[in-house]
Amino acid sequence: MYKPIPAIWCCDNCQPARFTVENVYNMDAPGLRCGKKKKISKAEEAAVRAFLNEWRDVLYHEFYSSGGGGLSLATLMSNKVIEQIMTCGEQPRSLTELARHTQWALILDHNTSQLNSWGEKFMAALNNFYDQLELREAREQVAQAYIDWMKEIIGAEEFYRANTLKDFTNLTPSTYNSDAEEDCHNMITIKDFIILTSKEYD
Repeated sequence: MYKPIPAIWCCDNCQPARFTVENVYNMDAPGLRCGKKKKISKAEEAAVRAFLNEWRDVLYHEFYSSGGGGLSLATLMSNKVIEQIMTCGEQPRSLTELARHTQWALILDHNTSQLNSWGEKFMAALNNFYDQLELREAREQVAQAYIDWMKEIIGAEEFYRANTLKDFTNLTPSTYNSDAEEDCHNMITIKDFIILTSKEYD
């Protein structure tokens, strides 16, 4: 049997207290935390894709205005950049916001890391597109609100029936004015409804 040598430590099996082992834990390195993406409709994604594809075509023709064309469309603006902007879940309206989702070297001044002339043109066009998109969505919301309001007033069944069946009545000069006035008092137009609800979109 092994006899330990005096004043000499043996090993962690014989003397575990003299060979303490530190607990080591693996931890993930800190990094960027991406916020939860806003869920956008397929129609909005398709609209953004169509705009970006169209702008890429314009960029290509302006980039090679004198002819030639040594670089392809995908080289000037890759499909990956289009996909990242389209599916980012927000409307990036500045370089800072855009940089959170994609890196596109063509629109940057490499000396200042700011937008170059192409970048300024792109961000102006992108902001204008988002403004138009929001305006269209607001109009659709007003139109849908009007439809819902009409359903509540006359009932859903009557609403759909009224939009498929048109009743015509032969009016005489003596009955026309009274019937027309009554219809005007009982019916609100889309224009009136938009005016009444416009404060919601100010």
